[in-house]
Amino acid sequence: MKKYIPFIFISLLTVFFVVISIISAMKESLTYDEIVDFREGRNAVLNHTFDIDPYNPPLTREIGVFPYIFTGKFYTSPNFAQENPFAGRLMMIFLGAGLLIGVFYFVRKFLDERSAYFTSLLFALEPTILANSHYVTMDIGVTLFSFIVFILGVKLLQKYTLKDNLLFAVATGISIASKITFLPFFFLSSCLFLLYDKKIKVIFSKKFLKPLFTFSIVTLFVIWSAYFFNFHVVIKERKDASRISEKLLTYAKMHNNKLLFNLVTTGKNLPLPLGDFIATLKNNAIRGVESQTTYVLQKNQWYLMPFNLFIKLPIPLIIFFIVGLFAIFHEKKNRNKGIILLIPLISILIGSFLFHLPPLVRYVLPAYPFIVIFGGFSYDVWQKSLVRKILFSALLLWYVLGTLNSFPHFISFANEFAGYPNERYKILVDSNMDWGQSLNDVYPYAKEKNIGTIYLSYFGEDNGDLYGLKSDKAYGSYKFPEICEFHKIHLSNLKKEITLISLSNWYACGYSKMSKYKTPKGIVSDSFLIF
Repeated sequence: MKKYIPFIFISLLTVFFVVISIISAMKESLTYDEIVDFREGRNAVLNHTFDIDPYNPPLTREIGVFPYIFTGKFYTSPNFAQENPFAGRLMMIFLGAGLLIGVFYFVRKFLDERSAYFTSLLFALEPTILANSHYVTMDIGVTLFSFIVFILGVKLLQKYTLKDNLLFAVATGISIASKITFLPFFFLSSCLFLLYDKKIKVIFSKKFLKPLFTFSIVTLFVIWSAYFFNFHVVIKERKDASRISEKLLTYAKMHNNKLLFNLVTTGKNLPLPLGDFIATLKNNAIRGVESQTTYVLQKNQWYLMPFNLFIKLPIPLIIFFIVGLFAIFHEKKNRNKGIILLIPLISILIGSFLFHLPPLVRYVLPAYPFIVIFGGFSYDVWQKSLVRKILFSALLLWYVLGTLNSFPHFISFANEFAGYPNERYKILVDSNMDWGQSLNDVYPYAKEKNIGTIYLSYFGEDNGDLYGLKSDKAYGSYKFPEICEFHKIHLSNLKKEITLISLSNWYACGYSKMSKYKTPKGIVSDSFLIF
């Protein structure tokens, strides 16, 4: 019976994770990005086009729309998936559950069994993990697949075999095809691992060429499969004088630069294998050199991502992480393991700034398994005295209650350092707090407060008609000026009126600078400011 305890434990914990994720998925409206991901996934599967979001590969989106390919309406109704999001969200929940199971068994083998139990418990109750594990977006997919790459990479460094190299290449290809942010994380981690393992010289040797060639071919093949092996041009046709390609053409003509002219025209006219993926790399390179802004501080300073991560992590988890970090490096036999776990974590945080990622914690979601693993390793430290056990119990209770208190909107969780709940809108925005997930809370709030008419500025493209919010104008515009506009929603003949503005719109649309919208009276479900 004892040998079945790990299996029983992780099975029950996974069931809990899946159930709470399902309930949360059913209680939330579509986030801003989910609309795009549903549409891009449908276009990828049906038409093999990848134009809505030119900055990311399509694999996770294809996984999200997979259940719908067995439904006839998926082929005839463009909005069928987004009007019936549960099946797609369920696919993401399965990915999150797979990551939970993977973390448990990895820690059990890599560290010890006690740490594995505690780590998986922390993971299953981490708010940001719970949040992103039921949205049809790319974040939980790339987190799962990049963790698999890490496991296989560590195994490959220990002993090279062709089989492990092939598995590593497949996992790497899947990760790159899931989200482009994996690439800088992978590059930095690989460099640091090779430096630490003193194998950096190997990459300059002839022995390395054959494994590298094999790895590269398999990786590119896997990426290409996500694009259904299409041949597409690198520079899509679009008449826009401000485009860099058009500026380069103009420059080439003016200076009679035939090489540059031929390169650009070839990119516009010659379909290539992996053309869409190459275009994605090109688009990200262009965007990377442009200035990135945030609604609050207006500049993407290096400290914004660590700051947002600090206030979005539960304080007990921060304490567990710090204690676990010291504990793993205090024991000589585990120092090597500590460094191996620390390398991807550091790479992700450094890469988020070097590659100009907006300071939204979902962009560094692949760092969360490693943060949680360090936290889980602290378990033995807390068991060494009665006082420590009491403190451990208090921290764990705080952790559990804090997570459950944020249900069902885990995405808006922030710890006590972020201030009072009704004041957190001053420092958090977009997917750190308001991602359009609370639209279905507006109608119950209005009924409770006996409100007759709502003037609503909603950050998102979800259809409010589905949540009892019949508007005088259509929902679902992708044009930001129209997203900023107010919907007039008449609920009853009661005279009481109210204005609700999505937090993200309050910043992005400039309402925060208008005197009549300067000071909100409150906030609904961490998303809608009340005026």
